[in-house]
Amino acid sequence: MGDASEHRQLFELYFRFRTRSRPLPTKAKTFTGQFSEWEDYFTSMIRSNKIYFATENDKIIAFIAFDFNLKSLTIPETLQQMIQSKPQSQYCEFVFAASESKLSTLKSVVADIFHLLKEKYNVLYVVGNVNREHKKDKYIKTIQRIFGFKVFHDFALHEIP
Repeated sequence: MGDASEHRQLFELYFRFRTRSRPLPTKAKTFTGQFSEWEDYFTSMIRSNKIYFATENDKIIAFIAFDFNLKSLTIPETLQQMIQSKPQSQYCEFVFAASESKLSTLKSVVADIFHLLKEKYNVLYVVGNVNREHKKDKYIKTIQRIFGFKVFHDFALHEIP
């Protein structure tokens, strides 16, 4: 979990991202209800995933959440044979990311985090589902541009070089 300051900074970055991009609809009718939903999701995400973040001048500028157990991953039927032909340990699921940095900095941070996954955990593939309704096409272009994902039918795949 890190210290309280890191936790607060991560939540603030997460909250700004959620407010700005609204990736999924909420069930809440009020802003207070939305905040509560987002807070619950953030707490769950932090507890059940690996979180890697980058700092600049002691401020968190980006973070990415990964799930090594692929708990929420849905693999399209057309890709199941390809994915299942390699050990699950070579995959991790891209769960969430938020950032407030320049594109060049962000690309560098992502490359470093992916390299860390490969070196420390022997992860060769980062995969994820595109679970968005709001600005879906823009999101797909963003994950292709920044993270280098290939997207097939709402399934994103990146082979770490």
